[in-house]
Amino acid sequence: MSTETGRTAILICSDLFDENARMNLNKRADLVIVPLARSFDGASPDLKRWLREERQAHTDAAYTRRVTALIVNACEDSAQPAAPFGGAMVVGPRGDILSESPHGTDEALISDI
Repeated sequence: MSTETGRTAILICSDLFDENARMNLNKRADLVIVPLARSFDGASPDLKRWLREERQAHTDAAYTRRVTALIVNACEDSAQPAAPFGGAMVVGPRGDILSESPHGTDEALISDI
């Protein structure tokens, strides 16, 4: 779809980690939006795990397209087992994190892209 920021494509949840799904996106896309509902087994949110493993895995997967990616995770009641832990980030076309909301929150992320 075309927007003010250019052509936009959408990957749903774990499609971000599926090479075929990423490569089948429109090659002319300027922006990829990735809504997901990620949680961890056991304690969720888990900031240490997010920083140690997951954050970079999400960034690396988004980088494969070489376009800006908007990644947003659902935030549900953390008292529930395996609840999605919230958070959002903008990954630039060079794989750098341009902005990020706090892990484990539903804080809005406002970023110029």
